[in-house]
Amino acid sequence: MGITKDVLENSVNRLTVNSKDKSIPTVNSNSGRVYPYLDGEDTTSEGVAIKLAEDLDDMKSLGYYQILAKETNPQILLDILNYTLETDKLGKIRTTKAIYFMFMLKIRGIRTKFKKEK
Repeated sequence: MGITKDVLENSVNRLTVNSKDKSIPTVNSNSGRVYPYLDGEDTTSEGVAIKLAEDLDDMKSLGYYQILAKETNPQILLDILNYTLETDKLGKIRTTKAIYFMFMLKIRGIRTKFKKEK
């Protein structure tokens, strides 16, 4: 037969993720933090640029990272940085972390404008 009435009435968790009950946290919740990778650090575009340059061991390109941080959502940059660092820990990067990061930006469709628009 089918599912009995007893099983349906005694189910432990009948609430779904998309429930209208506001007391249930979402699956991908990050506790409301906008920049989870910058705890206690500067969250301005300048701070994000410095973090990118330091973590990618590419301080000579700090100017580029400053432009990138001003034009792009910092959370996207930090997500790509985190992915790059995790990939590096696994030993899967054959070039430098900075080159791999640039490759990931290209895949995500992120372009940097170097010329000022008139």
